[in-house]
Amino acid sequence: MYCRKCKKEILEDSKFCNFCGAKQEYEKNSRKRGNGEGCVFKTASGKWTAEVTLGYDKKVTTDGTVKLCRKKATKTGFNTKKEALAYLPQLKIVITSQDPNIKFKDLYDKWMELHSVKVTKSTINCYKSAYKYFTDLYYVEVSKIRTEHLQKCIDECPHGKRTKENMKALGTSLWKYAMQLDIVDRNYAEYLYIQKEEQGEKLAFSSEQLKIMWENVDTVPNLKYVLVLCYTGMRLNEMLGAKTANYSREEGYFITGSKTDAGKNRVITISPRIAHFFEDFGKGDYLFFENGKKPTDKRFRSDIYYQSLQELGMDELKEDGSHVYTPHCCRHTFATLMKNVNAPATDKQKLIGHSKFEMTAQYTHTDIESLKKITDNI
Repeated sequence: MYCRKCKKEILEDSKFCNFCGAKQEYEKNSRKRGNGEGCVFKTASGKWTAEVTLGYDKKVTTDGTVKLCRKKATKTGFNTKKEALAYLPQLKIVITSQDPNIKFKDLYDKWMELHSVKVTKSTINCYKSAYKYFTDLYYVEVSKIRTEHLQKCIDECPHGKRTKENMKALGTSLWKYAMQLDIVDRNYAEYLYIQKEEQGEKLAFSSEQLKIMWENVDTVPNLKYVLVLCYTGMRLNEMLGAKTANYSREEGYFITGSKTDAGKNRVITISPRIAHFFEDFGKGDYLFFENGKKPTDKRFRSDIYYQSLQELGMDELKEDGSHVYTPHCCRHTFATLMKNVNAPATDKQKLIGHSKFEMTAQYTHTDIESLKKITDNI
């Protein structure tokens, strides 16, 4: 090889020339920043300027053609290049947070990205479900939305009070976030009103219906799941999430739970009426289903629960087409069955997982025995 400076022949792979001492390789130091990080440049006045691209707007010219116009944010007056580079991230944050034309959908996406790491998956699913009923506002600028617009979405929601409360909670959180970004100066969602609904009767399966189930449990294979729900008081998601690792076959109980602090990680003792069903359970990671066969909530309702009731002629429908006996009716059935058992109210609250009783961190053997006295007598 030849020296890059004096052009004399030197040894291959030499780092320096042994004649003139010139360095033969430049250190590779990429100074290119990633897309969207911005750039800096020196102006004619000798000051440095930081610039960030915020996006592009479509504009129609006089001849009808559509052109993309770059939206940018700049900050000038820096004495050194280093100062301008250091300000780039801050410039983007400030300008983005003050975008007055942000749409409802874009605000939701930004908020969800930040908020989803702070709350549980269940809460996020509630927000996502509530978001579906704000479709009329998706592409409306947040700064132009008022209480009456949000209220209209809530009033037109076809679902019940719980969904509407989730819509109000979502709206309140979004507008708090918008206030932090200086997009709005008032939380209009705080004024939303949820109309009280008449409390319908909490349906439970009657003793006659339970008798019919027991008479047909051998001919309707999946009916055992309905009876397990009725005799344990589990919520459907608790059944689907119960793990075999939390099941004690010898002691006759398992641990599951969700929703409230009192409902999480609670002991559910197994009634003798349903104990023989558990001979088929516990063969996979999930207690009630074999590996690869655990259904989704939707599939369980349609293919197992409602299908079983249809075979018994119990799947009644309301005028709006919804089911009269939902899986939650099994929970009311369990509460009804417990009324006939003479036991402390605190033990009943432990067993069903109501929030009125604060669950202790661990159950002693005596605790489990007291719970078994209830399920043994159902």
